[in-house]
Amino acid sequence: MLGTVSIALEAQNRGSLPAFPGRYLHAALFSILSHIDADEATWWHDMEGIKPLRVQLSFKESRQDNSIRRGDILYLHVSVWHSELWG
Repeated sequence: MLGTVSIALEAQNRGSLPAFPGRYLHAALFSILSHIDADEATWWHDMEGIKPLRVQLSFKESRQDNSIRRGDILYLHVSVWHSELWG
């Protein structure tokens, strides 16, 4: 089963993202999950092999670079391929 959750984020500061922000997105997702259920977040994080999920970031207004301005709206998209993640 494929499902996607999109979380709207508003930038509180300006900054920039690396060209390949995957590690940061992965860390952000598991930080969010650990606030909801620390044991489950740890179990999914420590899972061996390829994780049954994909994390992607998009800007509300398209950009030519990875700069972020205060007040920008970004969307964190989490797609999962494992029904247990949906409960």
